[in-house]
Amino acid sequence: MCTRLAILILMFKEQMVYQASGNGLNLTFTPEELLSNKIVPNTTSSGGRNWLELITGCFQGLPSECPVQLWDFSHGGSDIDAALLPPHRNTTVQMVDQVRLWRDYAADLLPRPEGKTLTTWWTGINDCTHISNNISITDNDAYLDADIEAYFRAVGTTARHGLRTHLFLTAPPVYRSPFAVKVRTGAEGYKKMLDSFNQKLTARMVKYARDNPSQLILSFDASSVFLDILDHPNHFGFNDTTTFCIECEDQEHRFWHTEEHPTEHVHRILAKAVEKYLRNPDFVY
Repeated sequence: MCTRLAILILMFKEQMVYQASGNGLNLTFTPEELLSNKIVPNTTSSGGRNWLELITGCFQGLPSECPVQLWDFSHGGSDIDAALLPPHRNTTVQMVDQVRLWRDYAADLLPRPEGKTLTTWWTGINDCTHISNNISITDNDAYLDADIEAYFRAVGTTARHGLRTHLFLTAPPVYRSPFAVKVRTGAEGYKKMLDSFNQKLTARMVKYARDNPSQLILSFDASSVFLDILDHPNHFGFNDTTTFCIECEDQEHRFWHTEEHPTEHVHRILAKAVEKYLRNPDFVY
């Protein structure tokens, strides 16, 4: 599958590589601001480059000048919908608002050639974390169902505005991260929540694909890639999968850059796996 343009709508807890989606206090931008906004190198949550930068080769400067364009509307710390989970910072742009910003201020400006545009979606960690830590939520299963429906309403919005090829990634197993000890339900409860999210995501992808046969739906199991590394660290060149160190020079042999974000080394492995999948994808039907 040849992808000439990648439009990123969201990415799991990823720090924006440029400020296209503004912030929660200023949910607007002008055409000039969008088209002149540059990707700042090595400012992702990995401390270096992330998987989409590695796939596209778009590491810095104007997205329009990259060999494969990367337009990033994701926002670090976001959940899916503020109507379900309020932003934990007043500057956070929730996913539904990221899509609205793209629709209102970017959809008519950015190229999206048919058959050469891939929209990527990677979310779920923040929602699972905030649901797990919210003692006022008594029915987690129903909350996840509502969350997934909000997710796919946003997907539908992008499709109605010309984005018709979608790649969904499963939420990774951050219950294996140093951050898991901070989750109220503990690592086992956190695992149950993330597994449930991924199961519901997969089922909803199938329904969406059947309801929208003119769209191309792709699914990549990012969780399995993470688990393979965590279960066989030596095979991939890691000697630490349990602690994190933001300032350490030896990031190459560490899995975790922050307490819940992987290093660039993990992103490189993920990028290669996604590229391999895209060369011979299994479409969701």
